[in-house]
Amino acid sequence: MIWNYDETVSTPHEDDLASETCVFCHGSMRVLMESMGPRAGGSRVRACEGCGWWTYWQQTRSITFDPDTGRHRWSLYGAAAQLRRLDEIDVSQGLDEVTRYLLAKPGSRFDLHPRVFEETVASVFRDMGFQADVTAYTADGGIDVILRTADGRTTGVQVKRVRAAIEVHEIRALAGALLLGGHTRGVYVTTSRFRSGAVAAARRLSELSMPVELIDAERFFDAMRISRRPAYQDYSEWAKVFGDPPDLATVYENEMEGG
Repeated sequence: MIWNYDETVSTPHEDDLASETCVFCHGSMRVLMESMGPRAGGSRVRACEGCGWWTYWQQTRSITFDPDTGRHRWSLYGAAAQLRRLDEIDVSQGLDEVTRYLLAKPGSRFDLHPRVFEETVASVFRDMGFQADVTAYTADGGIDVILRTADGRTTGVQVKRVRAAIEVHEIRALAGALLLGGHTRGVYVTTSRFRSGAVAAARRLSELSMPVELIDAERFFDAMRISRRPAYQDYSEWAKVFGDPPDLATVYENEMEGG
């Protein structure tokens, strides 16, 4: 997992603990455990359904009561996961961790080793039910991933980890690679976007019976989210990974009326 107790935020902000959306990928936060006691007491564990970021919230009230002020002292305690620093250049990183890392910090895609990104793209296609094979890193003929169907037909996938928008000549180059490789269709995956000329070229190729699907950064990250099951379905899954609850920091202290 990329979320660890030993890298938790030292003192999380109270807004993060109460937030219903993930502060990293803005996905929905699932309540895994909630136990509310009398008055201000209670605890709650939430985890992001997309990237797995989690928060642990606990609110307590002092057993002492000041009759002169008619108030109880109570405190909010909490812990929140911290994103492990992955070595974006290390091609041996576990793909599951890389995928979660990218979901949490999409901007890091430009720092990944190109081979890692190709492997990640293939992994996402596999998660969505395709048979996907990554080609040799050199002399790949312009095709980075090959998708295979049961009847033997293949789709050639080109993967480009770039910041600049994809131009029309790059789609034409993919068409040539598909023809030479004997592929029936193509997919172009990029960390950026496509120029209008590139979109028009892909549309024209489809009309000529060589369909080419374009997947920009936004579509790819949507596919990543669809292909991943919720990181934690319930509290027992979370507890199985992390064991005992983490040390909780004092987020803030306050007083409340009581009797």
